[in-house]
Amino acid sequence: MYYPYFRGKQFELLAIREQSKLLARMGFCPIIEPVRSDFGGIARALESIRQSNGEAIVILNPQCGDLAGSGCVPIEFFKQARGDGSRISAGGVMRTTPQ
Repeated sequence: MYYPYFRGKQFELLAIREQSKLLARMGFCPIIEPVRSDFGGIARALESIRQSNGEAIVILNPQCGDLAGSGCVPIEFFKQARGDGSRISAGGVMRTTPQ
């Protein structure tokens, strides 16, 4: 299993969407850290991964972009994006030094 780390930027999400079948077939499990407060692109990427029977991890406490520091991914969005019986998991960034 390979876990590539992506920031949830437009072109990275597009690449994930377009290559979701290949990612699933090769055993890649992308880790996606949202960087924008608009979750439309991530929702489409996760739907594509789900349709390809792939896996993904969504960081719920992003450290970069619009949601850095005080923001987090709304749990309602995550539950909806995950769907029933999905292989979409929650992840978190652990800091070793306090800010």
